[in-house]
Amino acid sequence: MNILDTIAENKIQQAIERGALDFPEMYGKPVEITEDFSIPVEVRFMLRKLSQAKNTSQEESPLIRFWKARAYRDSRKCTSK
Repeated sequence: MNILDTIAENKIQQAIERGALDFPEMYGKPVEITEDFSIPVEVRFMLRKLSQAKNTSQEESPLIRFWKARAYRDSRKCTSK
């Protein structure tokens, strides 16, 4: 255990003794931790963005809309010549 772990443990113990961590509305409810904090923040951010992108349809994707608009604009340029 390093010094930071010791300090953190002391702060937590002091908060418990003061009653600062008593939340009656949370008793009996499971705490759901979905993130793996051993993974670097940048990688977690990218994984979250990928999972959000999978949940959206192709029509809602900004990249798909961009390429469709660009293709439309390019097709209009070809027909106007």
